[in-house]
Amino acid sequence: MAAAQKQYTQMSSNDLFARTQILTRLVELLLQLNRGPEAEALVAAQLKAETVLARQHQYRPAVESLVMLTAIYDRTDRSADVLRVLDGSALWHVPDLAQVSTSSFENTPLVLMAARALARTERKDDAQKVVRRFIQEFPGQDAGYALLLALGGDDLEGYLDRTFRFDRFEERPLIWKAKYLLDRGQVDLAEKTARAAIAIDPSDGEQGKGDRLRAYAVLGDILERKGDPAQAKLMRGAVEAIRLSEQADDWWEAGLLSGAVKRYEEALHKFADAYCIQSRLALRYSELGDFAKAEQYYRRAFELMPESFGRVESHCFGCEGAFAGERAQNIAEKVFAELAVKLPNRPQVFYLLGYLRSAQGRNPEAADHYRQAVTLDPDYLNAWKNLQGLSDEIELPTKEQETAALAIFRLDPTGHHAQPNMQAISDLRKFWGTICAIEKPSPPERPGASIHSPRHGPNGRKNVPPARPTILPSTKSPTSPGLINAPMFVSASSNIP
Repeated sequence: MAAAQKQYTQMSSNDLFARTQILTRLVELLLQLNRGPEAEALVAAQLKAETVLARQHQYRPAVESLVMLTAIYDRTDRSADVLRVLDGSALWHVPDLAQVSTSSFENTPLVLMAARALARTERKDDAQKVVRRFIQEFPGQDAGYALLLALGGDDLEGYLDRTFRFDRFEERPLIWKAKYLLDRGQVDLAEKTARAAIAIDPSDGEQGKGDRLRAYAVLGDILERKGDPAQAKLMRGAVEAIRLSEQADDWWEAGLLSGAVKRYEEALHKFADAYCIQSRLALRYSELGDFAKAEQYYRRAFELMPESFGRVESHCFGCEGAFAGERAQNIAEKVFAELAVKLPNRPQVFYLLGYLRSAQGRNPEAADHYRQAVTLDPDYLNAWKNLQGLSDEIELPTKEQETAALAIFRLDPTGHHAQPNMQAISDLRKFWGTICAIEKPSPPERPGASIHSPRHGPNGRKNVPPARPTILPSTKSPTSPGLINAPMFVSASSNIP
């Protein structure tokens, strides 16, 4: 660590891009080691250098360094300093937090840091508005919903319903609605909501380490409340299994192979029906050369896949290579062929056959299987997405390309999960009909919700902008002029629920 810091300090201040890249890694390591003051000093030095360059008209946006400094204060609960950075720095070069709302440090968005700081400094109303902006920008992150419920307020259930209607393939609003209902004793409705969330993406693979299968955890609490401890234990066992497999991933990455395999197998004892853990073990044993065991786990993983995939399945980390290699593909071939006979009306089986054919380079056959999947389920978004994608590999009928594009647009108009090929759409009447069909069930557009003008406070009185410091490294926590009352105020766009 000392050598890395020395190398960083010896780098030219003009090479800000390289310095920022190294600084990001150093700051994260220092924060993990609880050495916040050292991280703060490094970032302060970077900001000094950027201030000098700005004065010399060698302008370079300093947003990355400012976000790092904000993150240091956020991690150490220095909320007043978070707001001071947001309100006081002249290096942002934007008048509104909304213009940097997607900036983040190590997967923690800036707008979440702002919302937490407002909540911790008793600015509850402002925090509620900012956290809703966070959910708009990052609808798949649980931290925003947790803060939303902690802050309370009117119409939370309605807000979560509207948020879900904007993206029916994002399960997070349903998970947190289930938690909200459980907290209010509406256990039957909470159970129904939690199960609906699980059905969207049963494996929950797109979530990061430590956050997967939250819906199962909530459902476990619901079942416990309903007096069904056996089922509650099953749900919690699934969560424990995934956590243990995540630890096993770390062991494998560190080269501790036997310890990793032992933990994967222990995870399966807690929840044997986790296809992702079965798949991981198959891949690990293949890499270790134990193909007999690998085959056993491959077969079980493939058998579990149809039940584990929703209309927008996401492969969890470590499972992406499940169809790689002739050995795995041969096993999948046998399993999926058997399932197609046993479950002829299950669209996931034919989707998986299409996925397998794509991995084998047999794209015309893949297209046939995807067609069968969308025939069985016209709302199968990923099947439409993969069918559309095959147009880059094989020639698809023009009409079919248009049908796929319109289906994707109908199912995911915001483009969060799939992007329709708009160039394939030529029938404007159909396109307009699709737009009308989307608009009809949608919630009404919410009026613009700017908190207030940067020149006026919440009571309409004119604010005097605070003096802007040249740099921001002070370790003191003076009374902040506030995120809202200073030029870094927040306005929410008009298209959020």
